[in-house]
Amino acid sequence: MGGVLTAAALLGTGAGTVGAAQAVPAAGPAAAQVVGVDAVVEVGPLGAAVSAVVLEYDRRINLRGVDLPTDVFDVDVTANGQDLDRTVTDAYVSETAVPGSETRNGRYVVVELSTTEPGASALSYDGTVNVRLDLNGAYLVEVAEDVTDNRGRVVLAATDDAIANDDLLRPVVDDFQVRSATGGSGTTLR
Repeated sequence: MGGVLTAAALLGTGAGTVGAAQAVPAAGPAAAQVVGVDAVVEVGPLGAAVSAVVLEYDRRINLRGVDLPTDVFDVDVTANGQDLDRTVTDAYVSETAVPGSETRNGRYVVVELSTTEPGASALSYDGTVNVRLDLNGAYLVEVAEDVTDNRGRVVLAATDDAIANDDLLRPVVDDFQVRSATGGSGTTLR
C-alpha cells in the first residue's frame, strides 16, 4: 500500500486555485470521494470478528451493471503487534453501511472479509479473559485500481493512498438499550 490517509485528511485536500486568466479544459464529473471508512464487528460462532469494512462516499455510486471485483480492494489490519493482509470475499454497493444489503447504487461500498483467518478477531485472549482490541484506525483500505463499465467509464475510482477506518460498527450490539419495566406488583426489572 502507499501512504496512509484518514477520510478527514482526504476531505481537507483541494484542487488548487484557478486564476481568472487561465483556461480550464472541460472535464467530466469528478469521481466520488471517500468520506469515511467503518470496520464492521460481528459476533459469530468463533467470537467477535471484523467481517467487513465499509467505505462511505460523498455521493451515490452507480455501477451501471458492473460487479465489483474483489481483487481491486487491498485491506490490511494492524492489531496485537501484527500487520496482516485480510482476505476480501465479496464487494458491492449498498444504501446502508450494514453488510448483506446489496443494491444497484448507493453511497456505501461494502467490502466483506473472511472471518476465519488470522487477523479477523476483534478480541485478544490474555490467558484469563478475552480483551477487546482497539481497532480504531487499525484497518487500512485501498481501492488499488479504477473499476470501469463496459464502455470504459470509471464507476469507482482508485484511491491515491490507503485510508484508515475512523469508526467501528457493531450491528445488534450498537442497537442494544438498557431499559426497565415495572410490573403490577410494583417490582421494577432492569
